[in-house]
Amino acid sequence: MTVTLSSDFRRTRVVQLGTENVRLDILQERVRQTILGREDKSVFIRADATANMQDLFDVTEKLKEAGVDKVGLMSKPRETR
Repeated sequence: MTVTLSSDFRRTRVVQLGTENVRLDILQERVRQTILGREDKSVFIRADATANMQDLFDVTEKLKEAGVDKVGLMSKPRETR
């Protein structure tokens, strides 16, 4: 499962859970519903370069409250110039 923070996250407080747009204030419940009955309760966060540490902490906190066991960060390699 992947949660994506776009460049406007700080303004909108909306993430993408897979392909679904989800407000941060209901992310905990949506993730809880999604992982219910799963053995693998890990989630990866993919964030735009403009996301700061507080943004990542806010999302991680909601994921942990939802019962997520492991949170990983995804990145894409820098393009060579």
